Amino acid sequence: MPQRGAFGKKGIIKSINRNIPLFQSSNIPNPKFDIGDIIIEVNPRYYRPTEVELLIGNPQKAKDGLDWEAKTKFDELAKMMAKEDYKKVLKKGF
Repeated sequence: MPQRGAFGKKGIIKSINRNIPLFQSSNIPNPKFDIGDIIIEVNPRYYRPTEVELLIGNPQKAKDGLDWEAKTKFDELAKMMAKEDYKKVLKKGF
């Protein structure tokens, strides 16, 4: 579990199984990690100033201020987005 330090959250090596290669490619050598090594650290400088749990929009403001109205319903937009993501999965294999 990440620990908090001077720079925020840290990812620290807690255990190592040296029998499992980290990289399948023979071109990339396995890094030499030891238990207790910090492998990632988050700098709070890059945190967003505020994190919101819930975002709610009001389309009436766009209609009144910009004379704009959505032509696509939300559920249809979600289907379109999911379909495009699925196409990427089929194409890239992940």
